[in-house]
Amino acid sequence: MNIWLISAFEPTPIDKVRPMRFMGIADAAIQAGHNIVFFTTTFNHFSKSQRYESNSYHTVMPDRYEVVYVHSKPYQKNISADRMMAHLDLAKKMLQEIEQRKDKPDAMLISLPPLSTVQKITAWGKQHGVPVIVDIIDPWPDVFIKAFPSSVKGLAKTALSPFYGKVKKIMRDCAGVTAISNDYIKWAQQYFKTNKPTGCFYPAVPYEEIKQAFEKLSITHKKDESVIRIIYAGSLASSYDIPTILNAAEILEKEYPGKTKFVIAGKGPQEELVKERQKQLSNVQYLGWLDHEGMYRELYLSDIGLTQHVPGATQSVTYKLFDYLAAGLPIMNSLNSEMADIIVNNKVGFNNESGDAAGLAKNIEGFIENKELLQQYKSNAFALTGQLGDAHVVYGRMVDFIAQVVNKAIA
Repeated sequence: MNIWLISAFEPTPIDKVRPMRFMGIADAAIQAGHNIVFFTTTFNHFSKSQRYESNSYHTVMPDRYEVVYVHSKPYQKNISADRMMAHLDLAKKMLQEIEQRKDKPDAMLISLPPLSTVQKITAWGKQHGVPVIVDIIDPWPDVFIKAFPSSVKGLAKTALSPFYGKVKKIMRDCAGVTAISNDYIKWAQQYFKTNKPTGCFYPAVPYEEIKQAFEKLSITHKKDESVIRIIYAGSLASSYDIPTILNAAEILEKEYPGKTKFVIAGKGPQEELVKERQKQLSNVQYLGWLDHEGMYRELYLSDIGLTQHVPGATQSVTYKLFDYLAAGLPIMNSLNSEMADIIVNNKVGFNNESGDAAGLAKNIEGFIENKELLQQYKSNAFALTGQLGDAHVVYGRMVDFIAQVVNKAIA
């Protein structure tokens, strides 16, 4: 098959970072004998910088795998009028790029959001007889509704009614739906009038690559078994509950002096807070931004992974789930979502309420007091990654799903 992938926010082969979802899908499709064109934008959402100043075309594998960078306007804030205008502009330019291509694909997979681009592409697919599958990464615009107080949610939903109109059109025109969680599949199904193929495929990681990297690190790096090393690796944006992590570190330093080390890696607005608390707490270490190799090293040296979000966070299952589990790290999670159920049901970590530093510290204390329990949870983490988080397996199944949707459309 000739498969076209479209994602506005994911890393691409030139970004020199670890592959995420769409690069993983592309690799799985190539391995299965399919051809890929991956459409993305010139603007890097994470670094807020332009990869190219105009449309650019990058060949990964001659005649098999091409990346198309469609020029997109920049923006500096994720919630801003500039970002909304950039998305509208991208939708128009993405459609122009697709329409000018001589050949049509057998199938298309497009990530949602942004809504404007997805709406135009699903409509184009329906018009031209190309099955388009929508991959839900974030359930826009519901994610915005949850940010409003209960007293004004009704008004907010009314104000966002044009966006809900887009969602209805997208779900009407698409040939199938995939998502990073079952929660998001259920969200999409409320818009279906007819039965459509659906599939949940969790955000997966290159498990074999990670295991090989850790094997090399085991030769060059020795773990400190006398200390429980707890890592938070990710954005330091305001939606992540860094204060609760730091407060838990303070509690454990008092209760178990010298027995814990909280390692924080990442960049963002809360960076200064971390630096300040690092001066006050002997068990806090700030590493700043880490490259690919540095991240593997710090995960290898750690014992527990942290996913702490502010109250009202809307994520369901995040990339951090298998980022940590693939490293054998039990997770301390505050999301009240499908991810919390996965963690408890598979005994790969514990959950605490958002903002509950004492609860987080208590959960970590369980592993400080019981090293055998920690080892059992580490083993469970590796096993679950092999079942549900290995990119080779998960995205291979996703490619099979795309083929099934194509066969249904032809029948």
